[in-house]
Amino acid sequence: MSFANHFEGVLVLLAIILYLIFFAGCIGPAFWTLVSEIFPNKMRGTAMIFPVVVQWLFNALLVWVFPAMLHGFRTVTFLLIGLMALLQLIFSIKWLPETKGKSLEEIEKYWKQQS
Repeated sequence: MSFANHFEGVLVLLAIILYLIFFAGCIGPAFWTLVSEIFPNKMRGTAMIFPVVVQWLFNALLVWVFPAMLHGFRTVTFLLIGLMALLQLIFSIKWLPETKGKSLEEIEKYWKQQS
């Protein structure tokens, strides 16, 4: 059953707002928080170039292929995006340390101990 023709007007607006709320409260800022905390202070500005460029390239790639994916694989497209979000959650829980309440120097010390 396809729900594509049943979303109109206010329902579409509410779905978009709900998506933005969840994205901004969950996976949206995770990347930017992570890359700003994993590099030492003295090299942060230069080192952030690589992950930021990769992030924007993959954002552009997703925007470019999404319409074709949605047209060809309607349900699978959203399952794939959901799977990627789940993989990000697993990666974050398993390999990323908690940084709440820690200074950048403490985080840097943690990463140095791991290598």
